[in-house]
Amino acid sequence: MTFEELKELCPDIEADPAVRGKLPDGQRPLAPGMKYRHYAPKAQIIAVKGREEKILSYFKEKLLNGAGILCYDEDKLILPSSENAISFGAKNDKNAQAAQLFERLREFDLKPVSVIYTRYPDDTGLGLAVFNRLLKACGFDTVNADLL
Repeated sequence: MTFEELKELCPDIEADPAVRGKLPDGQRPLAPGMKYRHYAPKAQIIAVKGREEKILSYFKEKLLNGAGILCYDEDKLILPSSENAISFGAKNDKNAQAAQLFERLREFDLKPVSVIYTRYPDDTGLGLAVFNRLLKACGFDTVNADLL
């Protein structure tokens, strides 16, 4: 059940701020999994936001420099062929992304990468679960490709 579906049933329900962002230092989470980095491979992960063409250009540059890229199926068709580019579902298939995210992140533990770049996910519908898991794995470490 998505947050939006819950909201229809319980209009007054609120998402804890830790679902969508990093808690300020000293603020206690409602549950340990809401604050700390988890679902993460050994390599550092950075979520990239920005315009489509800027993100793909940034991914190409980083991939050619030996970084890992966790991307959508459609991105993999555009990026240079590399074992370090792993897709976790089509851009609009949140079910596939949710189902594959953990396994794909773990695949990077078998690759010689020290940093992994991924798309900053959308946070609507089932995307909120993917967003939350991925941003927790990143430790909320993000970059805006439009500003580079």
